[in-house]
Amino acid sequence: MRSHRRAVIGWVVLFGCSGSGATTSRSDGATAEDAGSDPFGISFAKEVFPIVARSCAIAGCHDTPTLQNHWSNFSTTAYTYQRWVNGPGTDFCVDPPEAFLQRTIVIPGDPEGSFVVMKIRSTREELCQSNHYPRMPPPQFPALAPAEIQTIASWIREGARDN
Repeated sequence: MRSHRRAVIGWVVLFGCSGSGATTSRSDGATAEDAGSDPFGISFAKEVFPIVARSCAIAGCHDTPTLQNHWSNFSTTAYTYQRWVNGPGTDFCVDPPEAFLQRTIVIPGDPEGSFVVMKIRSTREELCQSNHYPRMPPPQFPALAPAEIQTIASWIREGARDN
């Protein structure tokens, strides 16, 4: 009887009590339980793409009918992920024409080197060229909240997984 009890206690200690409120820490300091997300990191489909859909894939910006805006259709998770991760970009506000498409939108593991993070963190709102602005979304729309920027940066830091 004692050996059976020890075995049960060992299993409880080893595997914990799943569903008892245990949490898994994430790299951004939050817990998966707090965010309602994948316990192994930030979910592109559940956490990042909803920010993009609400703030970028809007009429006149990166939506299906407006593909002439940097040929970037952000209307679905698949289109957005394909375009962002290791995708080429250009900062029309500062890059010379010969540098066209020499930036990388999302560099997995490197939010500081990722073009998208530079654009969403920018506080500059002046028009710099035809319909291009330093900040995304452009100033006619509200800037992303700091928590939204942190979510995107943390997702990139975690490897920009398609999850």
